[in-house]
Amino acid sequence: MSTSPQYYDLIETFHETGCAICHLLQRDATRFIDSLLYEYVTKLQTNDTFRSGRGLCNTHSWQMAEFTGRALGIAMLSNMVVDEIQKVTAKSSPGQSSGLARLLNKQQTSSSLADALESTEACPVCDLVSRAEQHYVEVIATHLDDSRFIDAFQDSGGLCLPHVRQTLRQITDPAQSETFMKIQGEKWATLQAELKEFIRKYDINNAREAMGAEGDSWRRAIRYLAGEDDIFGLRR
Repeated sequence: MSTSPQYYDLIETFHETGCAICHLLQRDATRFIDSLLYEYVTKLQTNDTFRSGRGLCNTHSWQMAEFTGRALGIAMLSNMVVDEIQKVTAKSSPGQSSGLARLLNKQQTSSSLADALESTEACPVCDLVSRAEQHYVEVIATHLDDSRFIDAFQDSGGLCLPHVRQTLRQITDPAQSETFMKIQGEKWATLQAELKEFIRKYDINNAREAMGAEGDSWRRAIRYLAGEDDIFGLRR
């Protein structure tokens, strides 16, 4: 079976705490935004995408804001969006109709303007993340008979619950599904044992016992149940 770059990316990322797919998607989004701000700010397609999409989604707009060294590019892209919404607003104005007509049509006009200000194109970063996510899920679903891949997955903390669901929907071989859930189930059992130990030690009667590896189990539980921060944005 031929291997893809995503295969090696996953193997190299499994050792990190948290879902490997989530980590790789964070990396991919960061690289995409960096490239966008460095190379594509003045490109016509970027201009059209930002105008139609009314900028990036909330999640990726704030991620873009972290690139303070690319402030000029952010300002230029933002200017395109502000210019576009001003044009849309001007086109949707009620014109020179009478005061009574404006009063009667106020609600309809406001609703139409709100609709016109909606984005008509998906956030390009969300689109990139969705496509990359599908590739990573497919790699896992099709390499569960690969000893090297299985060993790397076994050494990981497992996937987050959303990516477990997505992977299960891609697996077609019952034996590979069983392999996947055996490994993933072991990760959940380990996490639950640590959560129980954390809860036990948190009891005032056991307060003198020092926390071990279970000390951050509550934080890891968030990662493994919900996925990493900013991965499952609203527009995705």
